[in-house]
Amino acid sequence: MGYTHYLVVRKILPNAEIKVFDTQTIPRAYAQEIAINDIKELEGYISNNKPDLVIISTTSTARFNYLKMCFFTNIKYVLCEKPVCVSLREAEFLETATKKFPQVSVAVNHQMRFMEQYTRIKKMISDEGFGPLGSIAVQAGNFGAAMNGTHYFEMFRFLTDQYATKIWSWLKPQGGTNPRGNMFLDMAGSIRLENKLRQRLYIDASEDQGHGIFVTYTCKYGQIHVDELMGRVYASRRKNSKDLQLPTTRYGMASECYDFKIEPADALEPTARVLKSLLEGESFPSLVDGIMAVKTLVAAYASSEFSGKEIDVDNTLFEYKDKVFTWA
Repeated sequence: MGYTHYLVVRKILPNAEIKVFDTQTIPRAYAQEIAINDIKELEGYISNNKPDLVIISTTSTARFNYLKMCFFTNIKYVLCEKPVCVSLREAEFLETATKKFPQVSVAVNHQMRFMEQYTRIKKMISDEGFGPLGSIAVQAGNFGAAMNGTHYFEMFRFLTDQYATKIWSWLKPQGGTNPRGNMFLDMAGSIRLENKLRQRLYIDASEDQGHGIFVTYTCKYGQIHVDELMGRVYASRRKNSKDLQLPTTRYGMASECYDFKIEPADALEPTARVLKSLLEGESFPSLVDGIMAVKTLVAAYASSEFSGKEIDVDNTLFEYKDKVFTWA
């Protein structure tokens, strides 16, 4: 992911001076052109040079300390990978820092508002006769509650313009070895979210599912089905305008159906758009958005450990306040 960020900066800031810091100073096989500095030199470099932009693409356990460093040295722009931290205590500190250091702009690399598979769907729901939205169902391979589940928490917020307020979940360890190291653990299973408008998000990324990501948006007057990895959309809605007055129990009315292609999921271009929006002061996924994704994830863990108990996202059980999670 760090190499992706390097390519993004080269693309949108071609004349920028770029310094890369890593725990491994030997260049990766795919990035021989990059001079890599020892991570131990990072704090001194930031203190002495105060760069305009810092990008944090470490694993989760290190992100909080680097975010804290950026706040205390008043870095103007920060782009951070997600999840932004690994505990509610860290999230609480970051919430305070956003108010104490308003001159530091932090974007989190939740890319949903820049991806056609979500912007196009949002337009269909609001402007093309499908809405209002009732629920979203994500049927996926074993993609990890932290690694990808947090993206869908932000997708739900983007599509509904509301943060999740309640959560129910049934999770278990993802199984196998985490590709980022044995010290990291993610979870598989099922999650149900609800916002204050009672719109729902269902995610099933269980450990016995090993292929694809399919998302269904069920609205009052139609359904939209998206194969995210292949970039295919199938849509069906009530065909006759007079039928829009009928109750939802009349779910079998005449349909208008069609399908089309969208851009498949890709990391490079949406990341570039997140960074560009940050630098230009446009709408970008904020640190508050990233913190809410973490709060939702912790609430999912709490719910699962109490056998699917309903948990208030903003009032997770006290015993989870200081719990540290091993997300990658």
